[in-house]
Amino acid sequence: MIHSTVSRMIAVVLLVAAVAAVGTVPVHATVLTFDKTPQFGAGNPVDGPVSATNFADYGDRVTNTTMDASAARSQAPGTTVFSYGATAGFTPNIVADYPTGMQVYRDGSVVNDYPTAPVLYPAYSGDTPKRRMLTLTADTGFQTVLRSFTLEEYGTTARNYQYLAVVGIDALNNETVLWQLGSIGGGTIATIPGNSPGIVYNGSNFGTEMAALKIAIDFQAGVGPGSVYSAFGFDNITFAQIIPEPSAIMLLAVGSALMLRRRWTG
Repeated sequence: MIHSTVSRMIAVVLLVAAVAAVGTVPVHATVLTFDKTPQFGAGNPVDGPVSATNFADYGDRVTNTTMDASAARSQAPGTTVFSYGATAGFTPNIVADYPTGMQVYRDGSVVNDYPTAPVLYPAYSGDTPKRRMLTLTADTGFQTVLRSFTLEEYGTTARNYQYLAVVGIDALNNETVLWQLGSIGGGTIATIPGNSPGIVYNGSNFGTEMAALKIAIDFQAGVGPGSVYSAFGFDNITFAQIIPEPSAIMLLAVGSALMLRRRWTG
C-alpha cells in the first residue's frame, strides 16, 4: 500500500512538472544592434582574434543591454562596451560566430538607417557565391530560435537580391533549410527601395518557429553592379534561447507510464 501510494505521488509530480514545463518553457530574446562604445568609423571586423577595435565576441552569452568587453582586450574597465537590445530577457547560453570577411559598418555620410546606424556588413565584392552571414549556437540542452532580422540597403539606390535563407544545424552539423526566399543564382527575388529602413523578416514571413541547436542566415546578393554584397547590411537580429520541449514530453511519458503501471498492478 505504501509502495503504491509513493508510486502514485511520483507519477503525479512528474505529470504536473511536465505540464508546467510545456506551458512555461523559458524564453529569452536578445537583439543584435551592433553598437559599441566608443563609436567607430567605417568597417570593423567581427571575425578573428580579439582586438581593441573589432567586434569579436559580440553577441556571445548576452546577459545585459550593455556588457563590458574591455577585459578580453587588455583594456581598462569601461574602455570597450557592447550594447544590445532586449525582449523579455537575454541569451546567456548562445554564442554568435561570423565568417571571415564580415564587418560591422558605420558611416555618417548617408541619412538613412544604413550606414548611419551600425549594421552587420558583408564586405565582399560581386554577387557570388552564396555566403553565410552569421551562425548562432546554443549550449547543449538549449535551442536557438531566430525571431526576426532587418535587411537594409546602402544609400539612396534601390538594391535587389537573389537568395535569403534561415538554416538549422544539428549537433552533427547536418544542415536543413528552415525557410528561404528565391534560389541560389536564381535572379532577383526582392528589391529594397533606396533610402528606406529596409525589409523586416519575422514570424509572419517564416510561418513557423525557426528553432535548432544552431541557426544560420545565408544570403546571395543581387544581379547588377549596384547590388553587390557590400550594398547590404543586416540589423536588429533578434534571437531567443529555449529549453527544447522533448524534455517535457519525456516527463509526461514517464509519469503516464507510472500511472498505468499502478492501474495494472491494482
